[in-house]
Amino acid sequence: MSEKKLLSKRAIREILARIEPFQSIEPDAQKILEELAEEFVHQIVNSACEFAKHRESKYLNVQDISLSLEELWPLSHIPGIQNQPSQNQQPTEAHFKRQNEVEESKLEQSVHTRK
Repeated sequence: MSEKKLLSKRAIREILARIEPFQSIEPDAQKILEELAEEFVHQIVNSACEFAKHRESKYLNVQDISLSLEELWPLSHIPGIQNQPSQNQQPTEAHFKRQNEVEESKLEQSVHTRK
């Protein structure tokens, strides 16, 4: 019984044709891409399962996959995955409040230690 590949030879040829229509691929290069796709998905699924277990969940969610991609491959923006923390997010009012409380606490501690 033959094992179905995640990325078939036909799929690789179709991707190549979309990117570079007059380019072809050697069989060895095609085989490497098939193996890389298998390994990549295997690593991400294993890592995502660990994140789900950590959450005590039996289900993988998008965040598990996103975290796995960030951890294993420094990918911070993954097309199609929403709700990722943005590097450009503006701090919320609650954040400013906590920041002020921390600063006030530091000031109080420094005043008490000077006495």
